Amino acid sequence: MKKRLLLIMLLLLLSATGCMGKAGREENANREKVKQEIINGLPEQIKYILSFDEIPYKEDKFYFIYGLDYEKDPATNIRYRGVIYSNRLKEYGYPEGLEVGLSKLEADRAVIYNIAGNYLGLLMQIEIDSMAEKKAMELFGAKTNLYNDWSMNLDKYNYIKERLGKENLSYEEKNGAYSTVVNVFCDDLGKIDEEEYRENTYKLAKYIDEYMNYGTSLQIYVRDNSFFKNYELVYYSVYKPFREREDIKKILEKVKKQEELSEEEKVKLVRVFRKGDLDYRIENYKKFKIGTYRKEHFPIEKNKVTVE
Repeated sequence: MKKRLLLIMLLLLLSATGCMGKAGREENANREKVKQEIINGLPEQIKYILSFDEIPYKEDKFYFIYGLDYEKDPATNIRYRGVIYSNRLKEYGYPEGLEVGLSKLEADRAVIYNIAGNYLGLLMQIEIDSMAEKKAMELFGAKTNLYNDWSMNLDKYNYIKERLGKENLSYEEKNGAYSTVVNVFCDDLGKIDEEEYRENTYKLAKYIDEYMNYGTSLQIYVRDNSFFKNYELVYYSVYKPFREREDIKKILEKVKKQEELSEEEKVKLVRVFRKGDLDYRIENYKKFKIGTYRKEHFPIEKNKVTVE
């Protein structure tokens, strides 16, 4: 009797496993189908969006570098997440991708249209941010990245572009970001010239306000070589899909083994570090800050740069 009962239980288990396996295979197949629908539909939706403004579009090639993975978010109805990349983002050397969130494994025209709009917004933000980042790198060195915390659309993009370089604009005529976060890496935090960093923070604030014509809370986080010796910090600062990129993977292995990195390798890491806030709670840093987003912040003066 016991043997018969065990046999029945085993058959039921095998049956359930088979059903689960079939369901899993069907979901994986559906994920690939949805991914292809998104990739194939993006160029058409981008052309549709741009057609209203008669902007020519050289078709990009899209591909997923992460997901779609099941990642249930209790705060939203998002269930599947992925990251899209393109030949243009690769050309720009952009260290992140376009994040996609789906409530279910479906991608109708409206979903793809929304992703296309976000992609165009990302391209416009990269173009504007890169101007400020280039200036930041001139002032602080190659181990520098910059991120403006704002949402970008065609109206804001055109507004900023039309005002680039225009002099003597009023406070009301300028656009604004919530914050501008700059990550800078030096050799030794204890040996930096604070006065020089104040001066450069002031110069970057003036450039953003007077040439780029937007207000912001400019925050410069300065870290040193000790950051590159902390494997956990470095690993999680690199955007997840790029951790397996062959050149980055080799550098991460060196960090893990506590081997000395060359200057070129550090620069390469900084180029793939996340934009915006890095984890600064568990390591040393100095923060140089100045605001240009309220009337009381003007005139912009070097003595208004604070250090934390």
